[in-house]
Amino acid sequence: RWSTGKSNCNHRRIGKMDIMLREELSKIYSAVPEGDCSGCGRCCHESVGASFAEAELIYQDIKAMPAEKRKQIIDRILDYYFDVYQIRRKCPFLSPENRCEIYASRPLNCRIYGHWSRQEYENNLDRLKCSNDKISQVLIEKYGYKVKQDYLDFSIGFCNDFRGRLLSRDERNELYDSLIVLDSKMFVRLGLRLAYEDKGIVEHIVDRLLSKEKIFEIKMRGELSPGMMNRLKNIAVLRIGAV
Repeated sequence: RWSTGKSNCNHRRIGKMDIMLREELSKIYSAVPEGDCSGCGRCCHESVGASFAEAELIYQDIKAMPAEKRKQIIDRILDYYFDVYQIRRKCPFLSPENRCEIYASRPLNCRIYGHWSRQEYENNLDRLKCSNDKISQVLIEKYGYKVKQDYLDFSIGFCNDFRGRLLSRDERNELYDSLIVLDSKMFVRLGLRLAYEDKGIVEHIVDRLLSKEKIFEIKMRGELSPGMMNRLKNIAVLRIGAV
């Protein structure tokens, strides 16, 4: 986790950077071509990767939500995280009406979905499947934990309805590089000794609120009871709602 004994100081300093981050991210996002999306929500069935800067603004946007809405989002985030490797849940930021709850601050991966060629998209799915299979083998060998097969087999198919200019691999990599540079600037300004990590939004948020390592250990041992899950949810809601 990035928080340290100086976490309160770091949080205040991060708060002062929000405007700068929004401006910097807006510049990066402006390079993504406009597209025509039907709004079906089929692409919102998993937690996409996000940079540290993107996750920070999403975290701040969650904090700014009304208390009831904030609790709903946090509950969905933790349900998603608790069920990783067993149940493929929809993105926790997708509302029952199929609308994104963080649309203004959604990360780059959401913004460029649809701007891939079919071949590149399917090649990326193959790469992700190989990666997931390797992770599942490690979990079996190291912890005796078996990932459900339908979880491994799940994938979000290529969107045939989206209309927009395709981005080349070089263009996508340039956008991702810009996020890495922005993260590095943040780490320097905040005095954080971190390396860039490719993590999902859910992981970023849980990392801010709870000990992922502890949850992981409990989950691997099969000791994550409903009662414990409710206690962890209550702790997370209290922490994100704290001034």
